[in-house]
Amino acid sequence: MYFCLNRSAIVFYASLFMALTFFILMKSGAASAADRGYQDVYSMEPKSDSNKAKIEFIQSEIDKISQDFDWLSSRVKKMELFKQFIPDRMYQSLAFKQNKIKILKKLKAQLEAVSKKDKKTKPVKKTSPLSKKAVGTPSGEKRIAEQIKKYGLVDWLELIKDKDGARIENRLPILFGSGSAEIAEEYKIFLKNVAMVLKESKVSIQVDGYADTDPIHTAKYPSNSELSTARALSVSRELIKNGIGPDVFKTGAARRRGSVEHKASKWKALDRHANLTVFLE
Repeated sequence: MYFCLNRSAIVFYASLFMALTFFILMKSGAASAADRGYQDVYSMEPKSDSNKAKIEFIQSEIDKISQDFDWLSSRVKKMELFKQFIPDRMYQSLAFKQNKIKILKKLKAQLEAVSKKDKKTKPVKKTSPLSKKAVGTPSGEKRIAEQIKKYGLVDWLELIKDKDGARIENRLPILFGSGSAEIAEEYKIFLKNVAMVLKESKVSIQVDGYADTDPIHTAKYPSNSELSTARALSVSRELIKNGIGPDVFKTGAARRRGSVEHKASKWKALDRHANLTVFLE
């Protein structure tokens, strides 16, 4: 009798786990579809033209994405705790949402700064943060910005200009499987589009590979340093295959330990990645 009850309990909990996993995957898929809906955060504007209304609108978007992020991250933590299989797209969705929140907070801060300035000075013609970057920039940078938009990479790439010059950084990490330097199909498509954006520009490219904290000792990868370098090289080779000259690359294994900007993530799958930095010349 005791054995039968245990067996029934096992069947019940197994069914419950399968149902919960299916529900999470469906919600993650829906979240991914929603993520794709945020193609350009700079185009998200309420009907009112006032900065106050825009700030309130952006805050509401931050709150909604934060709720989704918290829900999904709590599920991932529980699945990790019970050593359950977690699809890569769940980690990718978490990274995407985290990045969206960061972008929206930055945009909100810019609008708040403009609002404070408007109180002290005469009204000026309103421009979006994206148009501010484009106005007065050299034609090469403007062309790159247009190409990024043309190839649908606004969510993936960010064009940055500071005292050191102009550069492009990937907003979303290029993720890898555990112990692997093989590039997933979706990232091959992304890197092909990156190559299309950069083909006619004079650039130098830095690719940094990362590994999680789990040690590795194989014939192919004696340590995480070799694995990280292999991931960086895989990204470089994919860009070369799509028309980028091999002489523009710098690759290496980036160390997370001791770095504030690249400290280890709560999710190991996010640590297994490569970063792309393109310097415009």
